[in-house]
Amino acid sequence: MFIHRPFRLFGAVLATGAAALLPPTEASAQTFRVTSGVTSVVINPALIESAAGLSLTGANPTATSALTAPSGFAAVGFSITPTTTFQFTVGSGFTPVSGTIEHSGTVSFATTRGSLGVGTAVTIGSFSIGFDPARISAGTDGRSGFFVRDTFSNLGILFDLSNPSIVNFNTGSGALTLGGTNLLVSAEFSSFLVNNGLALGSIAGANVGFAQTNANAVPEPGTLALAAFGAAGALAWARRRRAAQIGFAG
Repeated sequence: MFIHRPFRLFGAVLATGAAALLPPTEASAQTFRVTSGVTSVVINPALIESAAGLSLTGANPTATSALTAPSGFAAVGFSITPTTTFQFTVGSGFTPVSGTIEHSGTVSFATTRGSLGVGTAVTIGSFSIGFDPARISAGTDGRSGFFVRDTFSNLGILFDLSNPSIVNFNTGSGALTLGGTNLLVSAEFSSFLVNNGLALGSIAGANVGFAQTNANAVPEPGTLALAAFGAAGALAWARRRRAAQIGFAG
């Protein structure tokens, strides 16, 4: 079954802890885990060079990008690795649960100014996509809470991801698409650039590209059994409710 899900950060049940008030099917949401796939990234090299003092010198992609780069942009694909632990539910909209999406591959730049010296190599990569509700912004930048961390050079969080305009999940095949997300320079990366004379002022929130994740996901065994148990419980719950209604009517 193909499902187009709205992007939902937290369901009311998680926010209120009122699962006991729900019918068993709603209280037993199935959890899925990402196992593989590709994240495609398109960046604006000219904008990055002018704003961040970093000139693109090369990339080590580990997959074919699913996105086509417009003129003047560069597209790179990164494979999702087996160390990925990201889990989500889709019962009431796409909802992150825990974990991260790990990738292989790198992108390299050379500094064009600043205290690191002109021509200094800066390589970022082995990207980790995580989720932190504290990073959500309702402002014009529309930060979703998802972020991109560099684990190759350990420069920390580089980008916040905007709210995705595409959230599709096929429950039969396990195909997940999160697309239409902008790459917004994080406050942490902006501070690094400013402190090293690469950015001439804060560029936090600057949109320097966009990304899409095409992943494969499988149901977590424990929650699969829980969902089945919940479905059986819901049937019994419905039968008891109908019996009670019939008894009351009689």
